[in-house]
Amino acid sequence: MKEILVVLPCSRGIALGDYMKSASWQNMFKVFKKQGVDFDKVQFSAVDCIVTVFDPAKDRHEKGAIVLYPQELYRVAYYDSPPYYTIVRRYLDDLIEDLVVAIKRLFPKYKKIIICLNVLGYKKAMYEALKRTYGKYWKPDQVAFVLIPCSPAWLNHGALLVAKLTKNFVPGIVTSEKAKEGILKMGTEFDKELLQYARVIDP
Repeated sequence: MKEILVVLPCSRGIALGDYMKSASWQNMFKVFKKQGVDFDKVQFSAVDCIVTVFDPAKDRHEKGAIVLYPQELYRVAYYDSPPYYTIVRRYLDDLIEDLVVAIKRLFPKYKKIIICLNVLGYKKAMYEALKRTYGKYWKPDQVAFVLIPCSPAWLNHGALLVAKLTKNFVPGIVTSEKAKEGILKMGTEFDKELLQYARVIDP
């Protein structure tokens, strides 16, 4: 039985049928393996706006915008919807509602949930969905929200933090000194706001 749900950003590999057909996911999973993540205990998943934009499997309102990997790839495979914020913000409220559906469906099934996103639209939608689900000052003991800068270059660092949290879990907003410095230098205002509430850990 999987004990931990890890929520990652989707990847362009899904246009070819699998998130793993992208360098971003391949590199993150290399980090997970190198850091000794126990794959028998971890269920991976992805936030995917394809569900909101296209709803290929017609299950958006039942399952929401988190896709279990690899079991639910059929829900989004061979579609493509780049999650650029200029586009995502047009349907942000719908994505938030779809994430609320997914949170209610999935989070109660796991002891720990680790969320690591580097896409601004996904971060905003997930954070708001958490507030709508748990309350404005959400502090569920089983949820960790990894805070890294909004850049593909930071995904591997995020993977290091995820790996650490699978072994030594810390709830709430979590970052590292390196990620904190990156956010202060190049981060979005949203990231800087969340940084005020973040706990710093050493990956």
